Amino acid sequence: MEYFKKLWYKFLKAKEGQTIDIDKLVLERVIFEIRYTHGYLYWDNCGKIWRELSLKWPNIKLDEVDTSKARLTLSKDETPIGLGFSPNKADTTQDYPRRLNTYVEFTSDAIQNICKYLEIDSFTRVGNRFHYIYPVKEISEAFSLVSQTGMVDLKEEKLKLFGKEPRGLTLKFTVHGKDMGYNVALSALSRELNIEVFTPYRTKIETPWFVDKCLLIDIDRFTLNPVPLDALKCDEFILSTEREIKKTILNLF
Repeated sequence: MEYFKKLWYKFLKAKEGQTIDIDKLVLERVIFEIRYTHGYLYWDNCGKIWRELSLKWPNIKLDEVDTSKARLTLSKDETPIGLGFSPNKADTTQDYPRRLNTYVEFTSDAIQNICKYLEIDSFTRVGNRFHYIYPVKEISEAFSLVSQTGMVDLKEEKLKLFGKEPRGLTLKFTVHGKDMGYNVALSALSRELNIEVFTPYRTKIETPWFVDKCLLIDIDRFTLNPVPLDALKCDEFILSTEREIKKTILNLF
């Protein structure tokens, strides 16, 4: 019993005055997505979209294409940017961007061309998702930060029914406002990186970007009402979402 009390204190006791240092946040992934209806011209225009984008972005390559979706990858100075589109949605994704400049510019160009060739004039949903990780030395620090939000109250006597040592914690919720909604997930994570290396090649793989113990802050900001094409400015949407999410994180912890 005494062992569990000490362990529980270590995992759930929030440190007095502990706050998030915004400069230590690492942007692990950014996703921008539009959803639409009647994108029937997809089957006729995949090649045109690829050709148009390649005029400005020559390092873009086709990964796959079929009747339901197409995926392309832009390899530039930073980590690759993925682009996917189909008859009902389109998205861009980048992992570990050092800065958002290239991502924002490419996303704006890609969405503009997709809407042009698929003749999309409105969107049923526009969303922008940011995965931030906050490195910690011990998983107990991540537990403390989640507990500090005041949004979860884990009771010792209840968790004791399942075992002695809590290993993970995830808090998820969805909130709707007047025009925008948020999907939020806060997770205390202890994870491993598995990379498959094919023999006979042997090499040392450097992974300074990977954080094994962290607090994951996953926030998806999305529209609740239809958005006309002429009202969407991708660059403004992404940059305003980034500012809004960072401000929210500072107020949350």
